[in-house]
Amino acid sequence: MRKLARGQYPTPGLKYNWFTGQMHAHTKYSEKDAAQTSTNTPQGALAAAISQGADFMGLSDHSEQLDDGDPTVVNGEWADTRLQADLATAPYAFSGFPGWEMTYNTTTAIWGHANVFNTDWFADRWDTTNGRQYHFHDLWNDLSKYPEAVLQFNHPGAYWGDFEDFAYYNQTADDQSALLEFNPDTAANSEKFDRYIRALDRGWHVAPTWNGDVHNGTWMQDNNRLVVQAEINTREAVMDAIRDRRAYVSFGDRDLKVAFEINGKPMGSRLSNPGMLNISVMAANPTNDVISRITLYGPGGQVLSTQTYNSRLAHYTASLPPQHGYYFAKIEQADGGWAITAPIWIQDPAPVQLGMSTQSTAEAGVPVQVNANVKNTSGSTLNNVRVEFFKDDYLTTDDNYTAVNKVGETTIPSIAAGATATASTTWAPAGGAGTYRILARVTAPSGGSAKSVTGGLHLPELYITEIVANSPGNTGLDNGYGDYYDEDYDFVEMYNNSKNDVNLKNFKLQDTYKAPYDITTDYIIPAKSAGLIWVKKKNSTKSLTDFNAVYGTSFAPGQVLELSSDDVNGGLRFNGETWVDLVRDADGARIFRAKYNNGTNIREIHGPAGTHGADPSVDGKAVRYTYPTDGSYYLAKISSNTAPTPGTVQNDQLAP
Repeated sequence: MRKLARGQYPTPGLKYNWFTGQMHAHTKYSEKDAAQTSTNTPQGALAAAISQGADFMGLSDHSEQLDDGDPTVVNGEWADTRLQADLATAPYAFSGFPGWEMTYNTTTAIWGHANVFNTDWFADRWDTTNGRQYHFHDLWNDLSKYPEAVLQFNHPGAYWGDFEDFAYYNQTADDQSALLEFNPDTAANSEKFDRYIRALDRGWHVAPTWNGDVHNGTWMQDNNRLVVQAEINTREAVMDAIRDRRAYVSFGDRDLKVAFEINGKPMGSRLSNPGMLNISVMAANPTNDVISRITLYGPGGQVLSTQTYNSRLAHYTASLPPQHGYYFAKIEQADGGWAITAPIWIQDPAPVQLGMSTQSTAEAGVPVQVNANVKNTSGSTLNNVRVEFFKDDYLTTDDNYTAVNKVGETTIPSIAAGATATASTTWAPAGGAGTYRILARVTAPSGGSAKSVTGGLHLPELYITEIVANSPGNTGLDNGYGDYYDEDYDFVEMYNNSKNDVNLKNFKLQDTYKAPYDITTDYIIPAKSAGLIWVKKKNSTKSLTDFNAVYGTSFAPGQVLELSSDDVNGGLRFNGETWVDLVRDADGARIFRAKYNNGTNIREIHGPAGTHGADPSVDGKAVRYTYPTDGSYYLAKISSNTAPTPGTVQNDQLAP
């Protein structure tokens, strides 16, 4: 394997070469403060990339900061970004890409951050359309008018946002969303890997990348790179490689070369009815770094095969039936460096669809029965459909689809065309409430071979059923930003769906970016009952008698857990996207997340634009939730703008 030398033209006989760079870099146009230096400019960033031996770089200043969010400024910062990328670009030597970063935050719905390249315009998070907030679907809709545009999902995670759990939008958005970033500042590598799997399982066709996301002028001084396979180093060729997902992330090594192919087609390919899969993963390091392992992965992060090595050159081969919807490879080095490739997708679908549900059991010590509801989407009867169940504790990076994690297996004898059959298992988790998913893998015969689909379900042992964050009434005071302070009766209702009492002591309640509320006293939620957490303003003088009077309840002392906010003006956040997490102290496990003011409805409990939290249609209203059935830890939102019912859980909120 060979990398094209700087200034060298391609030679016949080798289709692709390896080019390295990063596609997320900031300059003083993102950080307009006194700390910015005169060299923290697009010109300086591109020069630094060249000095670090990079073949390409993407500039991506915050769009709300670029020219103060005005893309029409003549000879401004956006114009300079594009000009400097043009000047730095030299065919066969270096490619500079002007881009911009959309940075949704709490006040504009925490969709996540994303870079956009190949547009002569930009949008920003404060834009509006039709009198409302410009949200991520609007961005995708606008990009669809510019087929050359490419989007990169930036550092998806619990903190900055993960694009509504990678909810799939449409085919055009998928076509233009080419990269997903592994980034150093948000989470452990295990979470980044999980987010990559989640995006793939939700239907996105993305290649992984690593970028420095540097804001302080230290561009590309790390050893982490996006590597693309392109014929030559020109803007067109590099961007075509990204569009085609011929790309992989290399962590800790600038010169690790990887070629992943199935039936002679490179990473990023989409194969239709391929027959047997002849898989090849070749990895080489020209320095002294030793390759120690190559692993082949499939949907859900399941390990399909792995092999160890002790050499600077390793070649993994296998011949497998086309059982899964996609395949990708991870290459590990003895020094801790690694690479993860873009997948190769198998286009012909499995003949089944999988949905999951739960129901109560009469068996002592077993909290729930988990059902895999398997629909036959083919035109003929399916026989001997195998369904396997596995546990996922969220705390390990190992493959969950292994024998040690298996908790059940059954075979459905037959499913008629168009019909649905159910396979079930029961399982009593050894850990604390809500810390596991149950995964299912369904394998069905198809065209002389077998094809599999996977799915998961978060066990509904403990979850939020209701939140009031804009509690009844308002103080009539403006907080300086046009928002009225709500009254002092915000609450979180939490339901214990298990067969055992649960003590919330040694858990934390996290309200978005606020300091977490540490629960240090005993608070028992009995089995199959609701508990209530009252989040009071700092220095509140309100009593439980006041609370009961507002909501028409009759809670006795000890039935309501009272927590104090660090804000004298409010309890729970209400005037921007908010999430509420329950986190276990012992291991930091996030049990669930309830979101509101999110997605396309960022004023859900805040009222229409201009009402500033005083709108009577939302003042004092509740948001209601139930447990998720899509494998997410995000609770499923049932409704909003409903009358509060603290301590009373409705039937549609209960797990069956």
